[in-house]
Amino acid sequence: MLNSPESMYLVWGPERTFLFNDAYRPILGTRLDGALGQPLPMVWPDAWGAVRAALERAFAGEAGRFVDDPIAMARHGNEEATWWSYSFSPVHDGSEVSGVLCLATETTDRVRARQRSGFLLKLSDALRGSDTSGRLIADGCERLGRHLGADRCGFAEYDVATSKFETAGTWPGGDDRIPCVTDPGPGVMDALQAGRSVRVDAATGAPGPYRQGEPDRTTLCVPVMIENGLAAIVHVERALPARWTQEEESLVRDVSGRIFASFCRTRAQEALSTGHERLETALTATRKGQARLSMAINIARLGIFEWDTVTGAVEMDDRSREIFGLAPEGPVHQDEVFSRLEKVDVERAHALTEAAAVDGTEVVADYRVTRPDGTTRTILSSSEPLQDEGGHLRMIGVFHDVTVLRQAEADLRTLNADLERQVVERTQARGRTWTLTPDLMCALDRRGYLVTSNPAWQTLLGWSDVEIARTPIWDLLHPDDVERTRAGLERIEDGQPAVGCANRYRRKDGSYRWISWIGVPEDGLVYCTGRDVTVEKEREVALAARTAERDLFATIVETDRAPICAFDHDFRLIAFNQAHSDEFHRIFGYRVNLGDVFPDLFTEDQAHVMRALMARALAGEVFTVVEEFGDPSIVKPYWEVSYTPLRDGDGRIFGAFHHAQDITERVRATAELDRAQDALRQAQKMEAVGQLTGGVAHDFNNLLTVIMSSTDLLKRPNLPEERRQRYIGAISDTVTRAAKLTGQLLAFARRQALKPEVFDAARSVETIEEMIGTLTGSRIRTVTRMPDEACLIDADPSQFETAIVNMAVNARDAMDGEGKLTISVRNVAAIPGDRSHARVVGRFVALSISDTGTGIDAGILDRIFEPFFTTKEVGHGTGLGLSQVIGFAKQSGGEVRVVSAIGEGTTFTLYLPRAAKDAPAVVDDADPAPLMDGHGTRVLLVEDNRDVGNFATQTLHDLGYETVWAMDARQALAELAKAPDRFDVVFSDVVMPGMDGVELAREIGLRYVDLPVVLASGYSHVLAQNGTDGLDLLHKPYSVEQLSRILRKVTTRRRRVMDTGR
Repeated sequence: MLNSPESMYLVWGPERTFLFNDAYRPILGTRLDGALGQPLPMVWPDAWGAVRAALERAFAGEAGRFVDDPIAMARHGNEEATWWSYSFSPVHDGSEVSGVLCLATETTDRVRARQRSGFLLKLSDALRGSDTSGRLIADGCERLGRHLGADRCGFAEYDVATSKFETAGTWPGGDDRIPCVTDPGPGVMDALQAGRSVRVDAATGAPGPYRQGEPDRTTLCVPVMIENGLAAIVHVERALPARWTQEEESLVRDVSGRIFASFCRTRAQEALSTGHERLETALTATRKGQARLSMAINIARLGIFEWDTVTGAVEMDDRSREIFGLAPEGPVHQDEVFSRLEKVDVERAHALTEAAAVDGTEVVADYRVTRPDGTTRTILSSSEPLQDEGGHLRMIGVFHDVTVLRQAEADLRTLNADLERQVVERTQARGRTWTLTPDLMCALDRRGYLVTSNPAWQTLLGWSDVEIARTPIWDLLHPDDVERTRAGLERIEDGQPAVGCANRYRRKDGSYRWISWIGVPEDGLVYCTGRDVTVEKEREVALAARTAERDLFATIVETDRAPICAFDHDFRLIAFNQAHSDEFHRIFGYRVNLGDVFPDLFTEDQAHVMRALMARALAGEVFTVVEEFGDPSIVKPYWEVSYTPLRDGDGRIFGAFHHAQDITERVRATAELDRAQDALRQAQKMEAVGQLTGGVAHDFNNLLTVIMSSTDLLKRPNLPEERRQRYIGAISDTVTRAAKLTGQLLAFARRQALKPEVFDAARSVETIEEMIGTLTGSRIRTVTRMPDEACLIDADPSQFETAIVNMAVNARDAMDGEGKLTISVRNVAAIPGDRSHARVVGRFVALSISDTGTGIDAGILDRIFEPFFTTKEVGHGTGLGLSQVIGFAKQSGGEVRVVSAIGEGTTFTLYLPRAAKDAPAVVDDADPAPLMDGHGTRVLLVEDNRDVGNFATQTLHDLGYETVWAMDARQALAELAKAPDRFDVVFSDVVMPGMDGVELAREIGLRYVDLPVVLASGYSHVLAQNGTDGLDLLHKPYSVEQLSRILRKVTTRRRRVMDTGR
């Protein structure tokens, strides 16, 4: 409704509250201020009486439509007659009518144009039928006065010679005095002679054409101009407070020209007839009545002449000399007269004279005379031939200046031709309207049959003329509309025209269209026009829904305790709720108003911030900020403000709004919480460090106890071989456990050097499925659900399998050795969020392990991944299994989610990034033959620790390798520079001073492409962060067998490449 181009308003509730859209604002004019939300009778008191009955019927559920309905209303300071086409539609709230929607269009201009056209047609007919100039003036003034609703109307001629007006007639009769004529007043004559109309209201006190005792009149004087200037005026007046509109002045000017033209024509005919009659009488009486003839000629303003065709002498009276522009005295010759005529007129005058000499007929003709001053006049000459016995011919006659008459006749002919053209065009238009209009037109008899119908019936409803003619309308109406339509037709037959009666007609395809009818009875038939208003009906339903929705929104906004305001592109407030007004008053001490430039209401430093925030919203951004606003001397709270743009139906931004909340207490509480959490985190760090170091110390002391005890026993003499092997095995097992312990610690710390490769997670699970079954025991049923599609990940396969084993063991312990273990793998598009993590969108592979165990208490769910944290009894687990899982997941770019319910079980889901389907899988080289002997393989050993260097050198020597030891990377590069072919492989530590092992390996790769490098490390942050980058890595601690195996592997691979060339 608000953005509709149609002007409309809504009358709501028993108070008849008046609401309107933007398109209706111009109609209100000076009533606009304060109109919104007021009762309709207060806004339109002058129009209330005209619409009240129809509005109340609409509130009773009866819609109405009115076409060109006259409504008198006060506008521009005066009451005016206006015309409107409008409809009233009930708006339902549930089963009751809560409001009425009015769609209104002013048709005043169209009605007045139609009235004006009809009035001018009737006026022209009346003027043509007037047989005397007096009756013509009286009839014309009366018709004009009654049409304009005037009190008086008059017509007066202007005599240029005397500079005075002569009243030709007034309406109503009995008072021929005209203020413009009898008492022009200052400035009035100047305006009239310049062709300008004079409009003066007596109430203004301005000098004007008013007689004594008539101060309550407003007058309009319209001049009639001809070629030589002012010719006449038409005067109309009526009582105040009426005013003259531009349209009325235009009509008076048009009518004035028509009246004047007809008046000149009629008067000329009267004058000519009178002149001829009097001249005939004078000639018949042998010129006895010369004085009377002279009087008649003067009255008729005729000029007398006598032309001697033989001598060429022409006798003229003063009027004839004036007409031709001749000197008042002196003889006149025919050549001087003919010199003022057109050549063709001279030839015609001679021809007519010669013909008159022969047959004695009267000569009547018009001639165009050009006078010495350059003006051109049209002269009517009427003369008779007098010929003596000797054949001497004289022409005696009169001249009459018919310039004005001929011009008026030409104008009248033009007007008549224009009127005839309008009649023809309107007749043709009616025919075209019948054929082309999309509206239904018909004549309906009493039985409900269409006597005639236009083509729109077939266009709109699909029924042909034949089908329509033989089908009563009752068969086409919607069943629910039949009785209502019958009642409406009965009212029409009783003489009550129907306007805006809507019902539903069935189309040929079975659907229905809403038609709004206008029906008028005549000659036993009902003539109807119907307009398809289906769309309007649908809009009414939609509007009712939108109105209810907007009312609900308005209620929500107004009752919201949070401040809400809306603003336009000029930063001016266009709406706000009560909470906004109250809060602004609380923090600044005064209230806001609609139209205020909002940033200008803030302090200078806050105004810049507010303007910038509003500009972001007006640019289309949706955002939330936290800022301080308020007068520091009163209160300056913290506000959380959310901004959202406002868009119209086309998506264009016309403003924005913000929703604010005072979060001062929350900010203070958050600050206190942050301080407390910082202190807590610091304490937890110290506790974690203590727990970690204590756990590491405890486990390593246990391991060292085994090693120390075994070494002490090995030192005893005469130790049997069987016991010696047992102690050596104990040491070896303990070292393995120590290596696993450090590996789990590094995994949790995400400092483990991973060796990622692309592999199918589902196939990896299938590979270790049997081993998992062995770990969990026979009383736990293991179920795997693997997809048909590939689930490729790029991760360390060894650590991946370790994570699976750790989660499976954790599930086994939770089920106390009996239950169901479900392992599933699938591709997913996101990692779900939980209470402490947001949802992550992306391509992932999800590995889920579900058990039917006891579940995990919510109070400890956040601690299960902490190192050494365990709920098991002492001696049952280190508490590092799940730490390895979370560390591996994080280091691999993934996450772990846990869902658990007490008594139902737990599901651990490991999410790892999905690798591209075309990513190459890493295929490890086949292991070399398990030979321990190095067979003379040449190794460049790089180790900065002397003890480790000595031990490694001796070990390699014992394995059959030839070894050169370098203490650091610089020395190693120097050895290679001597002769790189001396070595088959470089074996280097990673953590060294200066250039570390990774940098050394890259440098060797650049200088000596074919020379393999094996790195050994217990921990390196470079490897942990960046990976091995394709390098071969041996984890510390390592066994002699592992060392020999990796060296044999890389050298075998090198020989294969050198032998095959690839």
